[in-house]
Amino acid sequence: MKSSKAWISMTSVAALWLALSGGACSGGGGNAGGGGGGDEGGTGQDSTSSGGGGCTTNADCGAQVPTTTPPGCATGKCDTLQGVCSFVAKDMDGDGDPAANCKSNSGVPIQDGADCNDDDPNIYSGHPESCGTSPEGGAGAVCTPGHLSCLPDGTESSCQGAVTCVNQACMNETCVGSCVPSQTQCFGDGIQTCDSTGTWGAAVPCTNSTCTASADGGVSATCQGSCSPGAVQCSGLGATQTCSSAGAWGNPVACVSQTCVGGTCQGICGPSQTQCSGNATQTCTANGTWGGTTACTNKTCVAGVCQGSCAPGQVNCSGLTPQTCSTSGQWLNGTTCPYVCLNGACTGMCKPGVTSCNGNTMQTCDSGGVFQSTETCPYVCSNGACTGVCTPGSTQCCAQNGTTTTCGPTETGMWQQSSNYSVFTQTCSSSGQWTNGVTCGSCATETIVFGVHTCTTCNGQATCQVAYTPSGGTTVCACP
Repeated sequence: MKSSKAWISMTSVAALWLALSGGACSGGGGNAGGGGGGDEGGTGQDSTSSGGGGCTTNADCGAQVPTTTPPGCATGKCDTLQGVCSFVAKDMDGDGDPAANCKSNSGVPIQDGADCNDDDPNIYSGHPESCGTSPEGGAGAVCTPGHLSCLPDGTESSCQGAVTCVNQACMNETCVGSCVPSQTQCFGDGIQTCDSTGTWGAAVPCTNSTCTASADGGVSATCQGSCSPGAVQCSGLGATQTCSSAGAWGNPVACVSQTCVGGTCQGICGPSQTQCSGNATQTCTANGTWGGTTACTNKTCVAGVCQGSCAPGQVNCSGLTPQTCSTSGQWLNGTTCPYVCLNGACTGMCKPGVTSCNGNTMQTCDSGGVFQSTETCPYVCSNGACTGVCTPGSTQCCAQNGTTTTCGPTETGMWQQSSNYSVFTQTCSSSGQWTNGVTCGSCATETIVFGVHTCTTCNGQATCQVAYTPSGGTTVCACP
C-alpha cells in the first residue's frame, strides 16, 4: 500500500501541474537508470543511522529493529568493523530504491531511500516520465499526464510534458502494444510489421530469400539472398546444396552412388549409372532406382555395357574348330575336330561326303558325320563305290569256236569234235570280275540218246549236248 504521505503528495503535485500546464505532456522524460537506493538516493534522517546495540552478524540486529511507520519498513544490518547495528529502509518492490519516509516510532535513526511508492516497481526516484513500463528511450509520443515517478523530496510526481513510449504505440495519449508502428522484425523466415496499435502482424514469408535484421540494432528487417536458410536443392542430379543463414546456396555436395531428388540424396544408384543384370544392362533412373533391363544380343554385358561378339555360354564352329564365348564376349578356339564340328562340339565318325561300303551297300557320310546307306550294289561294293560285272563266286560257261568266244550260264553254238572248238569255265572273283577256270577241250566221251549227242567235258565241269535236225545241229554247253 502507498503511504498516506504519498497520496497527499500526489494531490499537491497535481495542483502544481494544473498551474503549469493545461493538457498533454510537453516535455520528454530523460534516460535515467534505476532508482537511487540506499546511500546513493536516500533522503535519510541521519547519515550515520547508527543506534543499535553490539553485533557480529546481521542476525544479531534482527531483534533490535525498532517499530516503524509504515510498519515493518526497516531492517537491521551489522557493522562488523564497529560491532554495532544500524537500520535501513527496505526495498519492498525490488526496484533497487529503498522506501522513502520510513520513520522509527522511537526516534532510532533509520537510513531510508528515495522510493516514494515502494509497492510499485515502476515508481522510483529518477524514473523517466514514461507511459510505458520500461524506462529506456525510443520514439517520442505524448501521453496523458498522471504517470508517476518520485520527486527528490520522496513524493510522487505527475507526468509533465512529452514522454516516451518505449517499443510501444501511442493511442489516445496512452502507450499500448509491444512495438513501434511500421517497425519490422524477423519471425522465423518471414517479416512481421507493427501496426498502429503496437501489435505485430502476421509474418509474411520470405520467398526464396532469407529474413535479415538490420545492423542498427534490429529495428527493421528485409528479405535478402536467394534462398531460405536450411532449404535444400539439387545441383544437377548428382549433388545437393544447402542454403546458408545468409540466404546463399552453399557448395554442391556430391551424392555417392545415389541421385539427388528434391534436394536430398536418394535411391541406390547415381544419375545415368549403368550395371549388368545377368546378360542385360540397367540404367539408373532420375529417382535413383534401377530401370528395366535391356538384353545384350549376341554380346556380353561387361561393367554395364554390351560388348564383344558373343554372349556368355554361346558356342560356335569355325570350320572344324569349336569355339566358346569368353566372359568378355570374345570367341575362344578349341581343338580342331577330326570329322565334324556341330553346334560348337566335335561329333560324327566320318567326314561329310566321304563314301564307304557296308557289305554290298554303298554309304555316304552326311553333314553330321554319320554314314547313310545310299545304294545296294548289283555285284560288288568296293572302296565306297559299286563296281564289277558279276556276283563274286558265281560261274559261267564259255565256248570258243575258233576266234569267237561266247560266255554265259548256257552257251549255244555249233559243236563239233574238232580241235578248234573248246569249252572252258569262268569264276567271278571277289572284285566282281570273271576269271578263267578250266579249259575243257574237245569232247572225250559222247553218248547218243534218241539223236541227242551228249558229251561231258572238263572233268565233268561242262556238259555239251547237240541235237541234229535237218538244218544242222545245235550245240548247248552248260556249266554246272
